[in-house]
Amino acid sequence: MFSVNDVKNGITFELEGEIFQVLEFSHVKPGKGAAIVKAKLKNLRTGSIVEQTFNSSTKVGKAMIEKKTMQYLYSDGDNYVFMDMNTYDQFELESSVIGDNAKFLKENLEVYDYSGNKTSIGIDISNIDKENEIIVGMQTNRPLKRGVSPFGGIRMARQACEAYGYKLSETIEDEFKFRTTHNEGVFRAYTDEMRAARKSHVITGLPDAYGRGRIIGDYRRVALYGVDRLIEEKKKDKAACAALPFDVEHMRQNEELFQQITFLGYMKEMAAMYGFDISKPAANAKEAIQWTYFAYLGAIKEQNGAAMSIGRISTFLDIYATRDLENDTYTVFIPKK
Repeated sequence: MFSVNDVKNGITFELEGEIFQVLEFSHVKPGKGAAIVKAKLKNLRTGSIVEQTFNSSTKVGKAMIEKKTMQYLYSDGDNYVFMDMNTYDQFELESSVIGDNAKFLKENLEVYDYSGNKTSIGIDISNIDKENEIIVGMQTNRPLKRGVSPFGGIRMARQACEAYGYKLSETIEDEFKFRTTHNEGVFRAYTDEMRAARKSHVITGLPDAYGRGRIIGDYRRVALYGVDRLIEEKKKDKAACAALPFDVEHMRQNEELFQQITFLGYMKEMAAMYGFDISKPAANAKEAIQWTYFAYLGAIKEQNGAAMSIGRISTFLDIYATRDLENDTYTVFIPKK
């Protein structure tokens, strides 16, 4: 048993015979009365999302979740037969456990099974069907692998690792003693009055320990202009710095432009790894989506705050889709007849 005051994002616990995972939580101290904990929880058996309020004195049971690799064999009515890849034992799971994942199951497909109290509570599909992949690009080196992303906030990364039974690498811990994460930068910018107002909950919605803070980049530019045009314009901006006073502000600007030019080049290299040349503007809807996603993917690899948003791009992409449909060249998604 442990107190709800000690919950963290990602941690699992038992409550009334069900196993829940904490998605979000906050500690609230009302003007009068005892403190409470508000949490958004995922029921790992049903997949449903619920919001729950606890008294700070509430205790819950810690759930031990076992993860194992299985291979899907076949279905037998409402049951699905799997094989444990370690012991080669075969067993059945009911359709209620499989849920919507059933539509993605194929013979010999490897999946992850999650069990609590020796009972399966759900599966995760462990691969991506590359033959049918339309838009490419993953944040890690294999499908569904969890990545360590400390740039939004090192404490958030540390707690996330601990919640899943891991320890953050000492190399990362040492490196981020000398780096400023997004979260640290935001907190250092707060005045004493802002800190006091935040702590007393007079002001809410400010960036917090989970790397929140709205950062929206205009990733559409890669599709609209192509990377070569963006690099060309950045080089012009950098050359123009020569006519500016050589002071701290313009030295910093010069350095930032150098970094932007360098990392635009890295973005081209990343896209080339997938077989795409993003040096030129996107020529159709599929390329517009892919080019824009490459830009977003490159950004979140470097800065991964919890509110790192791709922005509202549907209207922009609709222009490409409409043109392709009118020219009968639309290839992003072709409905099966």
